[in-house]
Amino acid sequence: MAQVDIPTIMITLPGMAAGLVPIAWIEARTYARELGLPREAAWRTSFAANTLTTLLVLPVVWACLFGLQIVTTHGEPLNLGTVWGRVGAVVLQAGWLQPYEPGADWLAPLATIISLAISFLLSVWLECWIVAVRHAELDRSSVGRAVLKANGLSYGLLVAISVAWAAGTMA
Repeated sequence: MAQVDIPTIMITLPGMAAGLVPIAWIEARTYARELGLPREAAWRTSFAANTLTTLLVLPVVWACLFGLQIVTTHGEPLNLGTVWGRVGAVVLQAGWLQPYEPGADWLAPLATIISLAISFLLSVWLECWIVAVRHAELDRSSVGRAVLKANGLSYGLLVAISVAWAAGTMA
């Protein structure tokens, strides 16, 4: 990775946009199975929910992470020579990666995992609302369980990809 500052949204948003259709497909299959929705209705609902998640949740999460970074580290690089410096660089600077020395390529995938963890929580909330509004006839607790399961599958896949990416940078 080049040694330049880079907002992590520039890393995560293209990947999430590219994964929109496969992720919506995974979640639609879960909605069809768990909620008894016809496949077409499940697909439309899942695609709409995931499109809104990509367009709304990811930028909000990034802005929050960037704000945390400004407040806690003032945007200054941390000392990667200590355990707390490495933890801080991943957690507190997940919004905007600093131009650390060569060999710090592991920061990008781990910062992506931090972003995904927060995005997961907001995605479940937003997608529960979308599914419940689009399918008012369904029991809300069933919707909540189905959305949690669907997002668990899709975000689990995204985290697995990020872990593989991190492993590749550390090899």
